[in-house]
Amino acid sequence: MNKNDRLHHVVTLLRSRRSITLAFLQEETGASRATLMRDLAWLRDKLGHPIHWDHESQSYRWRPQPGASDSPQEVAGFWFKPSEVLALLTLQHLISEVQPGELLHRHIKPLEERLHSILQREGFADSFARLHKRVRIIGLGKREVPPNCFELAGMALVAHPQLAARQRWHEVDTPAGPVPALLPPGRSNRYTPRMDAIPSVGEHTEAILLELGYSREDIANMRAARAI
Repeated sequence: MNKNDRLHHVVTLLRSRRSITLAFLQEETGASRATLMRDLAWLRDKLGHPIHWDHESQSYRWRPQPGASDSPQEVAGFWFKPSEVLALLTLQHLISEVQPGELLHRHIKPLEERLHSILQREGFADSFARLHKRVRIIGLGKREVPPNCFELAGMALVAHPQLAARQRWHEVDTPAGPVPALLPPGRSNRYTPRMDAIPSVGEHTEAILLELGYSREDIANMRAARAI
């Protein structure tokens, strides 16, 4: 089990069980005690996951803050270099200039703050500040859009009873568990729309590289260099 898979598995176990011993994590992941201690510290301190050590039960507990509705979410194997973080923040700045208001801003704000903290930690904060001053978009006739209209419309669509009555929802498997998804438009008794499970990050990487002509040795070297 590589590091990305191990981290994802540890978080999944903690979320599902809420309390778990280090010995059980060792058995599940095959990793050493020291490795798991480093993993748990990284998940807690870097990603902000609510992982706490319970001395009485000698176990780790998943303990979100009361009232917290937006716990950190990670995508295994999805890493950012400072230059990529800078590009993301620049893109967000461009979007806010094109369409001002709170339509997306209040949802993106927590991510934006975390990206800023990454730049500060790596010493790139001044680069974005200078770029922010130099990039300016002047839109003609732009106006703020009240976000509640779009949110209410979206929520009403998802909760519409006719979608359930007409059996328009289909459960799709994902690495994080099953989620409801809308069937494609149109219906036919001659076929059933294909809606396969959503693959985990990197699940088909090796198969695709093999089809492109890479050998298993090439792929192993890529993994060793952390290119995939």
